[in-house]
Amino acid sequence: MTLLVVLNSTVCVKDRLTGFEGQSTQPRALPPDIADFPGFAARLPAISQVSTMPACNGPVSYRGQAEVARDLANLADALEGVQVAEAFLTAASPGVIALFLENQYYPTHEAYLSALARQ
Repeated sequence: MTLLVVLNSTVCVKDRLTGFEGQSTQPRALPPDIADFPGFAARLPAISQVSTMPACNGPVSYRGQAEVARDLANLADALEGVQVAEAFLTAASPGVIALFLENQYYPTHEAYLSALARQ
């Protein structure tokens, strides 16, 4: 049995990295596979207009050391007395962050990815 602890990646990014105090100006596009579910797709435009995503509007640096320590302690507590083959915490990759959180600061996509990868 594997225990998977999933954190909302976009929340962690804006809370654990500096430079994400902006709000995205890009319209949120629906994933292509949503076309297979027209009833569901019909409800999404209203939902997607309500929520906004953070955007990178300054230099990126890591500031979430205390939160990571807390997450690891919580994972260790959750595993206490439980037999599992493995357990892990997820983390948003630079590519996922760059895909979902608009760059309003770095001059190029490559510069944005590079800044994210250094963290």
